[in-house]
Amino acid sequence: MLGIHAFNGNRAFIILKTDFYENAFLGLLKWENYMAEEMLPLLGVNITSENKYLLDEKFTDTTFKNRDARVLYDNSGSPVLIYSMPQRDPIIITTGEDTLNEVVEKLNAPKNMK
Repeated sequence: MLGIHAFNGNRAFIILKTDFYENAFLGLLKWENYMAEEMLPLLGVNITSENKYLLDEKFTDTTFKNRDARVLYDNSGSPVLIYSMPQRDPIIITTGEDTLNEVVEKLNAPKNMK
């Protein structure tokens, strides 16, 4: 799923489903070498001469609200690309911490039963 989170501007996010956490996580780690180049334009971040260095940066481990994530930071220390597997499924890819938190909260919200 590709969506937009309207908060402090519009931020895109992607939700991917997986049935096999171990293979999915290993695949994400391998994809990190190309993820910025492939995902940033899709998520609304243009690659320019000023930010082209991001294509050579490495992801680092971090946590947001007790959720493990891998993050690509810019030179100022701001997250540019984040992915997380908060409960082993789904995979969430986005460009901002607020969007990651909102998507996870919505996915974890009780379903309205009729």
